[in-house]
Amino acid sequence: MLPSNTLPSVSSPVNATVSQALDSQCRWGEVHVAFDELNQMWSSCVDIHERFVSAIWGRNNGSIQQGKQQSLDTGISISPTAVSGVLNVMYYSRSRDLVVGCITQLHHQVMEIRQRMRPTHFVSVRMVNDKVKERFKRFIDFVLSDTRIDESCKDESLFQIPSKLHVSVVVLLLLDESEEVKAAQILNDVMEKEVRQILNHSELRLEIRGVRGMGDNPAKERIIYAAVTDSRLQAAANVIASAMLKMGLSLRFQHEPVKIHVTLMSTRFCYEKGKAVSDMNVTSLLKIFRDFYFGSVTVNEIQLCRRGTPPDSSGYYESIATMSF
Repeated sequence: MLPSNTLPSVSSPVNATVSQALDSQCRWGEVHVAFDELNQMWSSCVDIHERFVSAIWGRNNGSIQQGKQQSLDTGISISPTAVSGVLNVMYYSRSRDLVVGCITQLHHQVMEIRQRMRPTHFVSVRMVNDKVKERFKRFIDFVLSDTRIDESCKDESLFQIPSKLHVSVVVLLLLDESEEVKAAQILNDVMEKEVRQILNHSELRLEIRGVRGMGDNPAKERIIYAAVTDSRLQAAANVIASAMLKMGLSLRFQHEPVKIHVTLMSTRFCYEKGKAVSDMNVTSLLKIFRDFYFGSVTVNEIQLCRRGTPPDSSGYYESIATMSF
């Protein structure tokens, strides 16, 4: 039986970009609506992490349970206690369209909140071997010693740690262990159903060559990366990123090709080490190292990694799931 209390639906404005992206592809699939013959009510339920519930309605969920009248004739019920950090939210109304609209709006709001949160995990392709590390260290030495390169590029904290060179397939926000398990299962499923077929169940030989800037103004650049070009890796990365997006775990707005690259320098690295470096003038750097060769790597696995945790024994990011090709 549906609860008797009624409450206002969520009605705050939604960012247009987020709304358009969600309208084209719902992160959680179709909205499932049920009809209660006894109460003549439509209803739909969705599980939401308690951090989103408190952000949308406030921390006192008890006030939600009390109920209020509202003109839209739509009610909401939220479970009083969380199970593994998740609360069940149910909308109900005599209008099916109102229920669908409320659930869709809730999805919009959750995604807007996620976009404002810092990523916790990422899916990576490790791009490290002894030769690549040696060549990257030579690159660092060249940049630091070459007088033609601007001083804004010469802070050692700008450079990636050599043992952590990688391609980021997609960055994720995973709030607890249950979401980690979910992400690992999604990765396993997409590897089994699509990625291994794309890669012909074989390893990849990838070249790391050329230095590029991520932005449009080399005088005020924040990220410098090495180029990696491989059509099979590109196709595999795209389907993995799309799968995470569809299930609501990605911080991306919409489906778009993954930019395959290996970050070499970033002002974010300085920020993480407590230094304030806003940008770099890489005009000369890009000219000098445009065709610099970092080596090649043989890749036969993909990893789901945590951010901000101590590295593993090899110096790479902590991995919570590894899938072979």
